[in-house]
Amino acid sequence: RFSVGCCLLILSVMLFVPESFGNRKAMNDGTRRAMIGELVAVFLENNHYSKHELLDPATSEMAFDRLLDNLDPNKMFFTAEDLKALEAEKRSLAAEIADGNKKKKKKIYNMYRRRFSEYRNYALELLESGIDFSRKEYVELDREKAEPFATDEEMRDFWRKKIKNDLLYFRLLQRSMTEENSGEVETSESEKIKKLWEVSSPEEKLKRRLHDISNVIEQTDDDEILEILLT
Repeated sequence: RFSVGCCLLILSVMLFVPESFGNRKAMNDGTRRAMIGELVAVFLENNHYSKHELLDPATSEMAFDRLLDNLDPNKMFFTAEDLKALEAEKRSLAAEIADGNKKKKKKIYNMYRRRFSEYRNYALELLESGIDFSRKEYVELDREKAEPFATDEEMRDFWRKKIKNDLLYFRLLQRSMTEENSGEVETSESEKIKKLWEVSSPEEKLKRRLHDISNVIEQTDDDEILEILLT
């Protein structure tokens, strides 16, 4: 935790840096973000009660693990091979924040962004080709304590089952709404729900949800990525 004085100091720096030298254009955006990272690092080392040294690999590993928990809490998008490729970042993340290096820090978010794009495209392919519900399968959706996927094939098999499960959920919900509204007299609220479900199919609703999530991820700019990393 920070002291109140430190929180106010960081806030004042965040507000001041973009306006340095009169306006934002006076400072390159990359330089500005690097400066913010460096200043926050100084405050973390000197004012945080736990006194973590950012050059300590253990601090980086802790920050890296928390970052992954934030981006991928259900362990859906990073394989064991992905994590191996990020091993250097795992041991140097905090130090890179301290020295203002932004390129390597973005590598983690960019990998997450790429993996979600693959997941969305795979889902759209499955929804277009049709999903076989006659096949009995089981999927453990809660992967919080699971090991990372060993291979891309293992990850995509989980994706397939999750997409199948999500579509089944929407279909069952639609059936429930239809049965609820099958009486001769419908309440105004149930009528609204029925009309809502008549607008699009379960497949279209799932596509819309994937589209909305994808938009948020793709439109996250460098300032927002820096905020995620610093948090």
